[in-house]
Amino acid sequence: MKLTRLFTALLLFMLSFNALAQTPSDSLFRRRGAEQPKPNWMERISLGGNFGASFGNNTFINLAPLVAYRFTDKFMAGGGFTYIYSRWKLPGYQAVSNSIYGGRTMARYSLFPNFAPTLEYEALNVPYLKQTDFGLEQDRRWIGNPLAGATVIFPIGARSTFGITALYNLNYQNNRMYSPYGSPWVLRMGFML
Repeated sequence: MKLTRLFTALLLFMLSFNALAQTPSDSLFRRRGAEQPKPNWMERISLGGNFGASFGNNTFINLAPLVAYRFTDKFMAGGGFTYIYSRWKLPGYQAVSNSIYGGRTMARYSLFPNFAPTLEYEALNVPYLKQTDFGLEQDRRWIGNPLAGATVIFPIGARSTFGITALYNLNYQNNRMYSPYGSPWVLRMGFML
């Protein structure tokens, strides 16, 4: 049982992984040695996003592709969408499932080679229960989450990096009862290819 909990916690931790395809700033815009021409617009596009899943009595699937554009060797911005499906079953009860969907934008500016302040804004459509004259009914609402923090980037190859992003949800107190996050802190880690 403890091994199952540990494995589930590890999977949930891995679900927050952020995979954003990009290149280290030194390799894309500033080549060492001879002067190279600036990259064309296609070379400035990065693809990736968040993804993850866990299955069993409790199922969680997170898909959040992201497209970003590197405007300079220090600044990149982009956007994407988010879809989160969860299904859980408590012993003796019927299984319950829901979907959360929405979009997000992201901006990152590299102050130092491996450190970049990061801003995100995500708008999520989340389900919630509301009291009516006929009892509890499920309804949906949009919530906005402005996120601010930083990313630490570790180059691991010519076009790949490992990044750790810590963000603080500036609107968490207002959306706490609807938020899919259990805390105002959002941690994302992953490889960027």
